[in-house]
Amino acid sequence: MKGFFDRMSDVIRYSWTKVLNKENLAEHTYYVSIIADGIAEDLEKKFSLEIDRYKVLKYALYHDIEEIFTGDIVSPVKYKSETLRKQFEEVGNMILEEQLKSHFAWNTHISEMILSTHGAYETGKKEILENKIVKLADILQAIWYTMSEKNLWNTHLVHITQNLIEILEARYGSDQYFTDYVIEVKTYLHQHSYL
Repeated sequence: MKGFFDRMSDVIRYSWTKVLNKENLAEHTYYVSIIADGIAEDLEKKFSLEIDRYKVLKYALYHDIEEIFTGDIVSPVKYKSETLRKQFEEVGNMILEEQLKSHFAWNTHISEMILSTHGAYETGKKEILENKIVKLADILQAIWYTMSEKNLWNTHLVHITQNLIEILEARYGSDQYFTDYVIEVKTYLHQHSYL
């Protein structure tokens, strides 16, 4: 099992462009998990919501698990069209299922848990609160990473920050639970000249 998950540290994100501080999939997953838990805590307190924190953390841990085998697919390519996005998702899921069955042949309940967790996250990430929290954390982590690169005088990712802000606004700008996050991020980025 260790060998399977060790591969997460081998997958370098943003490998298609110049970065100064390389980030791997394991680091990204950790940060998304921490951010998602913080968002869940915040929403529970602000809105007196009952959020399934266990589900939030499981979704965060497995949200990009297919990238162990597919690598980090460039967002402008992955999201060029809905058809292409679905094809990438289908291929990623197919490869993930094959590899999990191979790696966990001796313990099928683990591969089934990973597949069902990943599938449940992907299916509900636009509608279900716990899933939306994880997707928001995923976007925020990517924004913070691009900001850290700009702090190192790397401007190669500025256009990605702008794309991420557009995605953030489109997904969460009018959502009662998440509007404050969109406003805070945009305000911070403008105040600190990231955009």
